[in-house]
Amino acid sequence: MSIENLNAATVAMNALTGRISDFMDGVDDDLAAHEAAYAALAGDLVGVVDSRVMFSGTVDPNDPAPTEVNGGTFNSIPDLIAASPAFGHVTIILLAGETYQLDGADWDVERRRVHFQGADPNNRAQIVIGTYEAGGSNAPWCIRWWQGATFRFENLDFVLGALAVPAGGWSGWRSIVRNQYCDSVTVHLNNVDFTGEGDMSIVRPFGGAHVNIVARAVVLDGDVSLIGTATLSVTSIVTAAQLTLQNGAAIASGTPTLGENYLLGD
Repeated sequence: MSIENLNAATVAMNALTGRISDFMDGVDDDLAAHEAAYAALAGDLVGVVDSRVMFSGTVDPNDPAPTEVNGGTFNSIPDLIAASPAFGHVTIILLAGETYQLDGADWDVERRRVHFQGADPNNRAQIVIGTYEAGGSNAPWCIRWWQGATFRFENLDFVLGALAVPAGGWSGWRSIVRNQYCDSVTVHLNNVDFTGEGDMSIVRPFGGAHVNIVARAVVLDGDVSLIGTATLSVTSIVTAAQLTLQNGAAIASGTPTLGENYLLGD
């Protein structure tokens, strides 16, 4: 091999060595960055987990620029629910004295624990339940759950809005909370009034569902109830304290029978 060839080989070898050295330096930098990121993650593991499972927001229908992030503001309750993580604990803060319309579509809740929290117990938010026409009868829009859900309603009032069919009767599925499939649900009510008619219920499960209802400082006014059923293939447990029933309201309506379909602790 000539001197020229040896020199060329040496230059090529030096260039390759440089490239390998640069590559290894890059690998070292990447490893250091990943190690730092992992250390930061491990150092705030509780905070990381909280950010994945705890979600909250304030619903302000009049906010011109909602942030739509965890801890921020949203224009509607469905928007907030959609932004929250599955299997998470979701707190929906309702403005004092504000009126929210459950109308035009059901609020779907899947695999979440949802806390509807009125901001002021002395100036409660109000959820107005709209209705639509179904076979000549009135059917209410509802909060619909499936694949497991837990609800807590606090410092708010439910009010039935104008009927879609003023002279019509009511469909069988007339409740605020309703299941989509065979499932179980727990509903907590604290400092809540429900005013309505048409044998409406807070929960009307069907299709093999099981319901737990915990009611404290609750007023039911009119032809309404905590629990109603469209079929016999459901079970319920109701626990109540400071429960006021007036103008025909009841704990249970429809077909449930105390000791068979539901148990009562008061």
